[in-house]
Amino acid sequence: MTTAGHEQHLQDQKKEMEDILSQVRDYVARLAEGCTLVRQDFQQGEHALGQKRLAEMLDGLGWVTKAFMVSSPVLQEHDIGLSVEELPGALRPVLEGLQNQDFGLVGDVLEYEVQPILEDWRGELAKLPA
Repeated sequence: MTTAGHEQHLQDQKKEMEDILSQVRDYVARLAEGCTLVRQDFQQGEHALGQKRLAEMLDGLGWVTKAFMVSSPVLQEHDIGLSVEELPGALRPVLEGLQNQDFGLVGDVLEYEVQPILEDWRGELAKLPA
């Protein structure tokens, strides 16, 4: 590959990472709102709906954390500090609550521990150029 071809390849990769992060920025906002929705589902006794939404959220969180890893050069370039290390600790009580069918605990953990992490991510991702 020529030097010009290599530079174009790097630019294409960077553009792809920026596109992914743009999607992530929008999706993280929806995940944060999802914490509230799941909590409301559980409070209203809609356990099946809450569990369905929670499963979708967990899949989404997996996608977001993978996107952070593959896009880390762009995150670093824009001085964006995202801490994914605290997420597993915040989610552990969610899993315990589900095992014990303690949906009140699940909702509380989502709202008071997971949602603030997502809001922090949202704030950091706002540093990205539009």
